[in-house]
Amino acid sequence: MSCRLLPEDVYLGSLDEHHVAEVNKNWPFKYPGSEKYVALEIQNNFGLGLFRKSDNKMLSSSVSFHSGGIFILYSNPNFRSRGYGEVIIREMAKEIRRQGRIPFGNIMTGNIGSTKLFNKMGFKEYSKSVYLFPNKLFDFAVLKH
Repeated sequence: MSCRLLPEDVYLGSLDEHHVAEVNKNWPFKYPGSEKYVALEIQNNFGLGLFRKSDNKMLSSSVSFHSGGIFILYSNPNFRSRGYGEVIIREMAKEIRRQGRIPFGNIMTGNIGSTKLFNKMGFKEYSKSVYLFPNKLFDFAVLKH
């Protein structure tokens, strides 16, 4: 499904500060202070969403971080199995490539649905990673020379 094949009442748009709370709420790995993290990633990188025109309801979304990763991919359960996640991944990958980075997916171990979706779209497993987040976004010292 390409963007031109989306239902007439659905459009692709950029995420901004108004979407942070909803993106964070839908992230299963949110933590105290993670809204600030999500806001910084959207502000410094980008995020995309599919929205319903009639009420601007976010139906599906994802955020990119500095390295080219596609993460926090989410589709509203009432709007799944419509190809929206595929549209988001495809458009995220296009923008990441346009920015000169290599797109890749971040999928939590055991998330079979996302793994199948990324594989269907031509992504191949490359490596496994562990991400560690601070308890609070700014709980570390900044050293100056």
